[in-house]
Amino acid sequence: MGYWVRYCDDRAARLASGYLRTAGRARRSGMPRDAARRAMKAVNNQGALLGLTFGCGLVAANYLVGAVMPARLNSLGYFFGGAFILALGLAVQPLIGPMAIRSHKRGFLREGHCPACGYGLAEIEPEADGCRVCPECGAAWAMDAATGGACA
Repeated sequence: MGYWVRYCDDRAARLASGYLRTAGRARRSGMPRDAARRAMKAVNNQGALLGLTFGCGLVAANYLVGAVMPARLNSLGYFFGGAFILALGLAVQPLIGPMAIRSHKRGFLREGHCPACGYGLAEIEPEADGCRVCPECGAAWAMDAATGGACA
């Protein structure tokens, strides 16, 4: 997912592209299992919905190829149906990627943990701009709703 989406903390500092997959790393850094599950719930639900949508699209494409195309052109129909589903997935990704990133950030910050590494941020004092800097990975996050999710 990282080819169109820029992964940044709340101070716009670039993060590693794989930071969305941090439930396991968060557990290793001491985040409780139930907190990690709650933090990732929205992202997992979005992924399940996307998978269900594309699965239904594939079933519909399979049905249409079998019902509409003559038997001698079925392989061509499957090729174009698969190409259409692939193109649709690539076109939708720039819309879904940022939504998943926002859900991921909100979930982890709501639980009081760093979205990049899972380190606990609740006890860390905010700096002058309202960000709490993670001592583990150095990412800065605004945990207050008053700042709108971004540091000044």
